[in-house]
Amino acid sequence: MTGITFHEAAGVFMVKTIAPKGTRLGQHRHEKDHLSFLASGVARVSVEGDGDRWLTGPCEIVVQGGKTHEVEAVSDIVWLCLWGSDEGMQEDARESLKLLEA
Repeated sequence: MTGITFHEAAGVFMVKTIAPKGTRLGQHRHEKDHLSFLASGVARVSVEGDGDRWLTGPCEIVVQGGKTHEVEAVSDIVWLCLWGSDEGMQEDARESLKLLEA
């Protein structure tokens, strides 16, 4: 199944993206730092001021708040973004995360 789903439990808000090769999470930014976890696949992650990184899952990356970033699925990927539930990021994430053709 391809798409973006939202989950919350035990004080953690998580966005799960299942993306086929050649799609991307378009450029976006969040006010707060967040932990991203590439559960499977290969992705190119571009973070403002940090350039591109090629990641092979499973692995994690911390994205600093306020920095524009983008994720491209080099292969089929499962990508997770995590915040504390009390940080008020749910609406921001729902509005800013879009799966696009690369």
